[in-house]
Amino acid sequence: MINFSCDPSAGHRLAELAMEDVRAMQRDGPTAEEVATAVEVETRALEVRLQENAYWREYYEALHNSRLVPLMGGDLDALFAVTERVRGELMRGLTPEMIQAHMQRCLKADNRVVVVLRPQRPLWQRLCLPSPVTPEGLAVLTCVGAAVMVLLRHATRRA
Repeated sequence: MINFSCDPSAGHRLAELAMEDVRAMQRDGPTAEEVATAVEVETRALEVRLQENAYWREYYEALHNSRLVPLMGGDLDALFAVTERVRGELMRGLTPEMIQAHMQRCLKADNRVVVVLRPQRPLWQRLCLPSPVTPEGLAVLTCVGAAVMVLLRHATRRA
């Protein structure tokens, strides 16, 4: 999953730029420096997360709900030690070729969904300046149109 924060009007353009980067990684692979930087960033982020209660709650909840609990007699601390050892070995063993092969195998450019979240406008704007491209805006415009029709009919009957 690729996600990022941006101005909603730039979302689709930035998503296409991200896909260009994915295609370049699939074609050329990352450099050894990029892999080392990514491993360092992930290592530092984990060090920070280890200090947070939410990390431990989610970690043990995921372990408890997984098939790994019966391993090591249900000793979650021992299981954590093993998973961290394996994670460390994996991170130290990552190569640009491994990442390139994984990206080629797992990321298909034609199999994706792009979602751009747009903030909701304030109520007064939605009512006074309705957008015809939203269901809510169409409903407001329909009501306004119906009200105008009723007023016009009423005005023509008086005349």
